[in-house]
Amino acid sequence: MQLTDENYYSREAGALFWSVSKYKRYDKCPAAAKAVDDGRWSEGSKAPLVGGNYAHTAVLEPEKLPQYEADHPEMLTVKETIAELKKIAAKEGIELAKNLKKPELIELLEENGIEVPRSFRSEYSWIPRALDALRRAPAALNMLDHPSMVPEKFLTFELGGYVWKCKIDAMLPPAKAFIDLKFMKDFSETWMEDPDGTRRPYKWFQAWGYDIQMSVYREAIRQETGGELWTPYILGVSKEKFPDMIFGCFLDAERMDAIVAEVRATVPLFDAYARGDQEAPRCGKCDYCRATKIIKVATPIDM
Repeated sequence: MQLTDENYYSREAGALFWSVSKYKRYDKCPAAAKAVDDGRWSEGSKAPLVGGNYAHTAVLEPEKLPQYEADHPEMLTVKETIAELKKIAAKEGIELAKNLKKPELIELLEENGIEVPRSFRSEYSWIPRALDALRRAPAALNMLDHPSMVPEKFLTFELGGYVWKCKIDAMLPPAKAFIDLKFMKDFSETWMEDPDGTRRPYKWFQAWGYDIQMSVYREAIRQETGGELWTPYILGVSKEKFPDMIFGCFLDAERMDAIVAEVRATVPLFDAYARGDQEAPRCGKCDYCRATKIIKVATPIDM
């Protein structure tokens, strides 16, 4: 299967390839991950993915923005009311039929060569702020604007005996570096449970599994380049009213190698869950487990 922008996130590609996002789902709750793969459970709104891909396109391949907007009209809205649109039509001398609905008015105006301004819907309102904030990150922009920069590179590779896929946001061959863009809520620590049940704070990149992603992508590039070990960078921008930014690199080669070794060792079990060869255990705490919980007997309550 040849990976493209159109099929990278498809269910077909998800079934054929392992990916970091799929691995993280099975690491968190195998039962929920299996339900997602089978189409029995949805991870929720697609707005974060659609918005994030828009911002990636705006930074890395701005020439593709018009097509992206055409493919995702749900991102944009016309704030003008029907009455305001009718005033625009009257000013331009356009005759209107009675009881036109708002989409029909917009279509009529545009058919007459009148540009109807659109703005982002509320769930995407962070995008202009985040993109504007990036202008204050010349250290990153100088790398992203370099003539050698290769954007949105698809790679396939082997890990743990399985074929994986990934998409590298920006590759810089002369510097042996790659950059991943992150648009996220904020950079706060997150309290989470360890496998033994102990709660402790995780740094933002650990809480979202970005240390796993950067380590695996580094391994993918190592295989692609015949052994070169590139430096992973993250350019992060928060979705806050006044966006914060982080531009950092991962330099702990020993830790990244250890993460890849752990992924290599654990993915065979996760694949057995994915194929249905073994029953996927429930974590008992996620949305899926709560939504599908069935109580058959009463259990003692410690007092």
